[in-house]
Amino acid sequence: MEFHDRSGPSLLLAGLLLVLTPLASAGEDLPTPDEIFNRARVAMGGSEKLADVWTLTAIADCTGPRGDFQTVVHSGGDRRVAFEQRRANAIEFRTVVVDDVGWSPGASSRDLRVLSPEMISMVRGHELHMMVLDVDRRFHDPATVGVAKFNGAPCTKVAMTDDDGSRVFAYYRQDDGMPAGFNFLDQGGKPTTIVFESWTEVDGIRLVETLTLRRGDDVFTYDYREIRLNDVDESLFRVPEQLHD
Repeated sequence: MEFHDRSGPSLLLAGLLLVLTPLASAGEDLPTPDEIFNRARVAMGGSEKLADVWTLTAIADCTGPRGDFQTVVHSGGDRRVAFEQRRANAIEFRTVVVDDVGWSPGASSRDLRVLSPEMISMVRGHELHMMVLDVDRRFHDPATVGVAKFNGAPCTKVAMTDDDGSRVFAYYRQDDGMPAGFNFLDQGGKPTTIVFESWTEVDGIRLVETLTLRRGDDVFTYDYREIRLNDVDESLFRVPEQLHD
């Protein structure tokens, strides 16, 4: 979904809740979250390879109701992310988050804008690849809650809590253990869904290549044309002097 620079609450990971057909309830026969996450890691390339991913850059060509746009996400690890949204090769938004501090750089230090907690949450919402790779550190209190069809495939459903206290559900395919997507309620209470459509391999690791987001009648597609591992410029996350305590 496109980034809109406004004060009203909204999550960037937005989409329309898919029809989910419950197949089973949580019980003794269901795997634990750790078992689900470990199986997914193996399916994506193995725990050792995934553990070696410290930073990630993802550049996507996107479509939405307002036309084409691009997103650039630099995930720096340790709760650090730099995000840009571009349209017609011009930067519309540029934001940086380090831990609980976020800002939009301006042409000069006087133009710097401090982000609200809601805006920080929205920026973090663009770290889709790190959410998948580092799901058990990105979210909290995971619990297996049942089995349901997600995007037409039988999946195991895991409930988790985001940093802001909201509930998030992750779905993992039963046939191969791969992540299928997420759904949750956004900060406005609207059902949201993210569907992982296809995968690509980078340095021996399977990563999301295309995804679809839906919100009401709006449809957004992301086609990640470039994904790079462990080459993020650390200077992106240098906190401006005026934001130091």
